[in-house]
Amino acid sequence: TTCIGRWVLDLEKGRATSEHLSDTPVELPKIDERFWGKPYEWGFYTAGERVKDGMRMNTVMRRNVHTGKEDSYTIKHDRPVGVYESVFVPRTPDAPEGDGYLITPVSYFNERHTDFMVFNADDLPSGPVAKVVLPFAVGWTPHGHWMDFH
Repeated sequence: TTCIGRWVLDLEKGRATSEHLSDTPVELPKIDERFWGKPYEWGFYTAGERVKDGMRMNTVMRRNVHTGKEDSYTIKHDRPVGVYESVFVPRTPDAPEGDGYLITPVSYFNERHTDFMVFNADDLPSGPVAKVVLPFAVGWTPHGHWMDFH
């Protein structure tokens, strides 16, 4: 289980610094990939609660990296679920940073199915705006990226 931090690489000075941002247990960080290598404001994470051997990954979280404001949505279920790495999808190709959707795979192990939940990225607490239900469990999903082929 990790906490939120940031590494900054200063190529002109040839040095790296790290910054501790939060003790919230998170994994699988994402940003709006149009802002890779540029200043950005929003981070998206799979979060959860600490347990004896790590973290129960049951929450989708958004964090403003400047103000520290966090909001989230926790998957409520009687049995363990696996919330995996979200993919950020811009609302339009020229949308402002962070304006779009998160597509998040959620596996229900005991029921043997997976939902791909679609969240409005700036209103996670309201829950998913759409859901694609697969009649089988996907298991541990690989990392994903959104590509706009227009």
